[in-house]
Amino acid sequence: PILEAAKDADAELAFWNSIAGGKKMDASFLEGFTKLATKYEALAEKIAGVTPPEEAKVPHTELVRAYRAYAQTIRKLALTGAGSYLSGEAMTSYSESTITLARAVVAISDLFYRERVAFTPNDPGAIFVFPR
Repeated sequence: PILEAAKDADAELAFWNSIAGGKKMDASFLEGFTKLATKYEALAEKIAGVTPPEEAKVPHTELVRAYRAYAQTIRKLALTGAGSYLSGEAMTSYSESTITLARAVVAISDLFYRERVAFTPNDPGAIFVFPR
């Protein structure tokens, strides 16, 4: 599910870059946030539907929570009024959720590393492999 969600990473990055620089929100930006929130809510539910082995239950649960929180903070950005700037509070919340999500991904990576689970570069699990 994560690889599927990442297929539009270039478009998502372009969207985030388009709002950089203190721009006032307009309907297209707010719609973009709503689409991203919906995407990450769906991703969280797909990941939640995966039954992990016993030793992976805690990091799996944390990954699901992190994606849900990430989606919620993006949804809060979508609540910005048209013609307004993103609030510092909303951006701080978003930033914190990205850090939490990154930590959850690293926890999965650490689990695979500790358990000596290896992936070839073409395996879906390779997204959790980081140089060590």
